[in-house]
Amino acid sequence: MNKKELKDAMVARFQFNLNPFFNAVVDECCENVVNSVDAIPDDNKLSCAIIAFHTSLSALKATVSAALEFADTVTVNYRNQSFVFDKSHPLMLL
Repeated sequence: MNKKELKDAMVARFQFNLNPFFNAVVDECCENVVNSVDAIPDDNKLSCAIIAFHTSLSALKATVSAALEFADTVTVNYRNQSFVFDKSHPLMLL
């Protein structure tokens, strides 16, 4: 299973449209699973990618939340992209 197949499986499983930030997180999680040195079997890759996605979102949300206590907006550079967060960003509403 390659990165695109894994990403397509994640999107189909959750049936959601990815905003640009979530898309970047999904891309990274899928790349990490596909490129894992532990050679994850194909039938486990989707579960691993989903766990990685939720774990990443939790860490990123906590980081952005802490920064938003001191500012109205926070800009995060992630995977060579800039994302502006405020308290109404979909990440903050999870």
